[in-house]
Amino acid sequence: MKTTVPDESTIHSAFKNILTKLKEKPLESLTDIFFHQKTDQETETLKFLLKENEVIIKKITSDNFNQTFKIEYFLKNFKQKTEKEAHDISFWTTLILHQEKWFLGNKTDYLKVKAKQENWRTIKGQRINFYFDYGIKKRTDEIMCTISEEELSKIETLFSHKISQPVTYFICDDLKSLNELGFKKSFSSFDSLISIHPCDLYEMTQFVIRQISSPPQFLLDGFSVYYAKFISKVSNDTLSFNASHIDRMAKEIIFQAPYPSIKTLLKNKNYYEAIHILYLYTLIFTSKNQKINYTLIFLAAPTSFIKFLSENDFPHLEPNKRIESIIQILKTNEPKETSKKFKLIFKISLRKAEKLWKKNLKQK
Repeated sequence: MKTTVPDESTIHSAFKNILTKLKEKPLESLTDIFFHQKTDQETETLKFLLKENEVIIKKITSDNFNQTFKIEYFLKNFKQKTEKEAHDISFWTTLILHQEKWFLGNKTDYLKVKAKQENWRTIKGQRINFYFDYGIKKRTDEIMCTISEEELSKIETLFSHKISQPVTYFICDDLKSLNELGFKKSFSSFDSLISIHPCDLYEMTQFVIRQISSPPQFLLDGFSVYYAKFISKVSNDTLSFNASHIDRMAKEIIFQAPYPSIKTLLKNKNYYEAIHILYLYTLIFTSKNQKINYTLIFLAAPTSFIKFLSENDFPHLEPNKRIESIIQILKTNEPKETSKKFKLIFKISLRKAEKLWKKNLKQK
């Protein structure tokens, strides 16, 4: 039986209705609009942005298979006079029609449909289902998939948390393919990962942590890089910089660029703004001929701070308990809760730890 595809005006209207609910009501009372009964970080960010922005739909991509629709949109700030000013940054999400009711889905829903329609190559592991957007096998694909499953178990053990459902992992051939799907970089949500590498330790660490809590992105980024570069024994990771450069780059950022305090950065809005300012700063103050590793620039400071916590002595804290202590802090959700737990575990305030970290960086 062929399913009738709703026209664009119907899809447009359904999306606008969901956005109105998302804007006006608290997330905890909106489980009926989410297809998975759970929100992800992007939905939370969108709710925040709706306070000062209007959503303008750019493109709707529909299929007649699963009633899953890709909605591409951009945000127009209420202060902007024309739509043209807002076209630079676009976003996308998924809208699902299920049993005559509309739901907000996630990027995985669209990718699963696309993978099935285009017959993407699959490798089904014991815990992870891998989907490749390229047909020609690479020599290392199956080896890295096996290592990926082993690393998932190790991260789970580290956090004392077992993921019950199968994990969906999409692998793109290269960065161009990733961009064509609508991703600027690798990405992980609460139920999937997408990367150009079948063993992306940075995203895998974020993926596991997001099953447990929603810690500040500053700490989440820092620990994810620290795991990939200093804890894991896998040498072939996706982060294109040497671990030995982290402290040096963090030192340059902290003492030369406009970089806020850690307490300020615990609020995700402030952290993302700091990254944007840092991006503009490096554009202005670096030579056109100089090759810039933006990934290292953005991740150096949070990683260096986590590295400092894990490698230096703190009163009343045994050396073998440092990583465990950081993990306990990562299991918090709110900045205030994070600061309180930090002081409780490390016996010093976050502010004091930041001063010690900066003093340590100056000596390097």
